Amino acid sequence: AVHHLSFNRQYEGAPEALEEAIRRAPAWPAPQIELGLMELQSGRDDRALKALQSVAKLDPFNKRAANSLFLLEELATYRQIESEHFIIRYKPGVDEVVAQMMPGLLEKLHEIVSTRFEFTPKRKTVIELMPDHQRFAVRITGMPFVHTIAACTGPVIAMEVPREGQPSQHMGPFDWPRVLQHEYTHTITLGQTRNRIPHWLTEAAAVSMELRPRG
Repeated sequence: AVHHLSFNRQYEGAPEALEEAIRRAPAWPAPQIELGLMELQSGRDDRALKALQSVAKLDPFNKRAANSLFLLEELATYRQIESEHFIIRYKPGVDEVVAQMMPGLLEKLHEIVSTRFEFTPKRKTVIELMPDHQRFAVRITGMPFVHTIAACTGPVIAMEVPREGQPSQHMGPFDWPRVLQHEYTHTITLGQTRNRIPHWLTEAAAVSMELRPRG
């Protein structure tokens, strides 16, 4: 039941159940791993860091936890830009070029999507620009293998920076405003339903909001 709450991103109910499991079995790594990864996806980095640091002591060989802890510690060094409805986080350096272009466009996307669904998230949506594909994949799953370029976990949207380079590191250039409009629709519909919307329906809504022909 605890895993079911976490898997379905019930960010309000799952922590209490997981913390009770940890209280009852403090030497069992599984619920602590689950809590750390779930809090990372919810954007509550301070809680995720605490859980994952504990896991590192109990089970230093768990790759998902170790990868996520490494990334979480790196995220603490990222810079951020804040607008009315968004927080954009990026690694210092060349990624700032993309980050600086985002605030105005994101606010326009917010107006379009929130008007369509008549809903505004209660908290600012975090947009995290990952400098390469492996970091992006770890941000979403804890493992460096994901065949996509952006993903939404509700209050957090992770996206790798559109860049040419080695295929193992970069997926190449892409239409990032269209991608973000798709992902932000997930944020809206997930928030509107407290993450209870069927996956096929939030995906259909997100595709419908791309507002461009298929191609």
